[in-house]
Amino acid sequence: MKKEKVLLIWSFGTSDIYLDGKLIRDNFLSKTKDIAKNFDTYYNEKRINMSILENFVNEFYNNKEIIIKGIFTDQNGFEQDTIYLQTILMKYIQKGSISSKIKSAREHIILDEARRFDIIKNKLDSYLKNIPTNIFEEIMINNTSGTKGLSSALLFSSLLNFELGKLSFYYGEQIDKDTLFMKQSNIIYFVHKQNIDNFLENKDFESCISYLQNNNLISSFKKEFDYSKYMFARINADYDKCKEIYKKGNLDSKFAITKNTVNKIQEMINGIIFTFDKKRFIEFLGRIYNFTDVGLRFFINKFFETDFESIKYKDLQDFVQKYPDLEKFLNNYKVRFNNKASFLNWNIKNSDHMIKEIGFINTKVMLSLLDFISTKNGEYKKYKDFFVRLEKLNEYRNNTLIAHGMNQVNEKIIFEKYGYDTIKTDFIDLLENIVGKNKLWIEF
Repeated sequence: MKKEKVLLIWSFGTSDIYLDGKLIRDNFLSKTKDIAKNFDTYYNEKRINMSILENFVNEFYNNKEIIIKGIFTDQNGFEQDTIYLQTILMKYIQKGSISSKIKSAREHIILDEARRFDIIKNKLDSYLKNIPTNIFEEIMINNTSGTKGLSSALLFSSLLNFELGKLSFYYGEQIDKDTLFMKQSNIIYFVHKQNIDNFLENKDFESCISYLQNNNLISSFKKEFDYSKYMFARINADYDKCKEIYKKGNLDSKFAITKNTVNKIQEMINGIIFTFDKKRFIEFLGRIYNFTDVGLRFFINKFFETDFESIKYKDLQDFVQKYPDLEKFLNNYKVRFNNKASFLNWNIKNSDHMIKEIGFINTKVMLSLLDFISTKNGEYKKYKDFFVRLEKLNEYRNNTLIAHGMNQVNEKIIFEKYGYDTIKTDFIDLLENIVGKNKLWIEF
């Protein structure tokens, strides 16, 4: 059976050869020069070994055909140059215990610079891009030796010049094997994972979807892909799409879609916070406008212990039966619109509303109801004040692109119309009071 071919690129350093059982700490260049010149004597007397390379080959690539390309340094006599390890390596492979498992390539690379990243990377780029990688099933980079400049340059050059699906990295024997020997989950995975985590942390779901698709990473990050698609659909209220993605089974039960008033408020506030964080202020105002009616109705229903999906004028009869003084309160209530004050000017007993069962109360009337409620229960006053501030934003919205005008929208204007710069935290506090803690978003 034909063995799979593996390309092993090994950056050689002073730790890759042992003399008399010890690393060569002093006079490395002159001693390796002597070993290269008198190799047979040193080898036959068992004075030298390249145990790191041998152990690596025996443990990880015992049944594969390995071609090794070495990276060596020659900096005009620098004491730690590895130039003579090239000769030692080639002879050691011929005679050593791994001679049947590994072959030396015809060409190795010798660097005359081992510290400057830019120079090293340019030289490595020129060397690596000419390697015919199509004949190899895997490309393994040994990054255990050499200077920081060399190690960094080799990492970047490998990422740029080799097919990522074939590429793995080896980081030495001094730490746990599963951590250092990244064969299946190699460094490429971690680079992508970091980028994906940043997208998710910033709730940039659309970019995450594109990133996974463009880099052919969907199979490696199925859960992240489904989560991003799910949340993108959920932001846009595409609940059928959410259900479809959920049924695939990559997301846990907290992503199931349920419908009730509290969840509706949760969805709306999450969308409001999302668009505010993304500085999508036109959409932000539109979402606030839609939320105002739902939010007011929630507190009205809660206080009067009703469950109206919409409140008509005729429904006020139920409220008056529970609180007779409500009728006088409403008939004497003044509302403001475009800085002008006026009475509501309607009669709660209007027969037209009762007979036709039409005529939904508007936001101004609901605000007056919430004001009445706050006189009965002081806990509601903070909600009434909150919705009064939102109504000022709704009035401004009427003259923006999302409604009927061309008024500009930015964060400064939103704070100015709202009256405070706390609108985001106010929404968060509101949601926590309604739904409970830790309900701000469905986290991955």
